[in-house]
Amino acid sequence: MNEIIVNLWHKGRYYTGQVQMIIDKHLLFWLAGQVAVGLLAAFFLAFGIGILYGSYSLTNPHEFIMYFFSSSLIILISGVLLLSPMINIYRYFTSFHGKKEKKEIIPDGQDTTGKDQETS
Repeated sequence: MNEIIVNLWHKGRYYTGQVQMIIDKHLLFWLAGQVAVGLLAAFFLAFGIGILYGSYSLTNPHEFIMYFFSSSLIILISGVLLLSPMINIYRYFTSFHGKKEKKEIIPDGQDTTGKDQETS
C-alpha cells in the first residue's frame, strides 16, 4: 500500500470526498526533496545576511569589499534556490495533479460531428 489519499485544495475551494488526489511515494520523495532544498536555501540566505551584516563592522576597505560581494553572491544564489522549489510545488499543484487539460478550439462554422460536409 504505497498510496495516501488526501483531500484537494484547488483554486480557493476545498473539495471533500468529491475530488481526491492520490499521492504515491514518488511524489512524497519529490516533495521532501523540494522542501529540503528550500530549507537549505533558507539557511544559506540567513547565513549570507549575517555575513553582510558583519561586513559593515570591518575596518579594512579591501576586506569589506570582499565580504560584501561574497555575501551578495550567497544571498543571490540562495534566493534563487529558495524561489525554485516554491515555483515547482505551486506549478505542480495548480496544474491539477501535474496534468493540464487539453481544450480543443473549433473555429466557427465548422462541423463538429467529424463527417464530411456535402457539397451542392
